Amino acid sequence: MARRETIALSLRWQCLALALFATAGCTVEIRASPPPTVVIPGPGTGEWYDLALVNIGAREAARLRDPVTAALGHSGRLILSGLVDWAAPQAALCYAETGWLVRERRQAGSEWVTLLLTRQTG
Repeated sequence: MARRETIALSLRWQCLALALFATAGCTVEIRASPPPTVVIPGPGTGEWYDLALVNIGAREAARLRDPVTAALGHSGRLILSGLVDWAAPQAALCYAETGWLVRERRQAGSEWVTLLLTRQTG
């Protein structure tokens, strides 16, 4: 599989700071304006990313699970952001069904949650 070297982000600065924290040691390209068009490679493309950042509600994140999983290599990391506290466990469970584990959970205030996930090994 060919490795994609660029990660494109166009988000609020708080989300961007978390993404940079999670990508220590990775090459990151930031495009602030205009927002990039994101095309997720699908099965059979031979391309994968090191990191995906899904900043959307839990239900929508669940719908994106399969294409996001297909776009990340086995060592890829996934950040689920924009989750409300009561829906974060539902999102984590949905991704766990395809081998993802929550490695870190951060909460801003009483409501907003961000999860860092990696693939299960072995």
